[in-house]
Amino acid sequence: MNSLPRLFVLLFALLFLALGLQFWFVPELAGRRFGLEPLDAAGLVHLRADLGGMFLALALLCGLGAWSRRRAALLAAAAILALVASGRIVGGLLAGAGLGPLELALELGALLALALDARGMGGVPAQRSERLPRRARWALAMLGALALVSVTALTRPALQLALYDRGARARSARVN
Repeated sequence: MNSLPRLFVLLFALLFLALGLQFWFVPELAGRRFGLEPLDAAGLVHLRADLGGMFLALALLCGLGAWSRRRAALLAAAAILALVASGRIVGGLLAGAGLGPLELALELGALLALALDARGMGGVPAQRSERLPRRARWALAMLGALALVSVTALTRPALQLALYDRGARARSARVN
């Protein structure tokens, strides 16, 4: 029973590894497959660093968790994937664009495999050594609250217009 979720987690680790390496070595091609086009060299750096780094981190966490049976690694990968899937849903709702059903299905499938594999390691809660210290939990909670407030504020049309006007004034002062 435990071997099937573990196999799927290892397959997802290989998929994430392939995607991460693709973003590192051919970011233009990888970006186009995700609907992204870098505008300049800085855009290429962002594709390599942000998306390549995220996919490689997921590959490392999934592989480490499945291979060494470290539940904390599986839970960390699941947390990242849950945030990615949440961002896809929120982005689709705010932009009015499609949610990317294939990508969302893969993310949810990987989440399911990670959850089943972590659950198969035993129903006992995380050992005391695997828990984050209280201050770290508070810091993560504060960062999450800050991120939520920032996203909420930045999706307000009045704030977007004010930021655009400010940037346009600064740009026109430099150009003219």
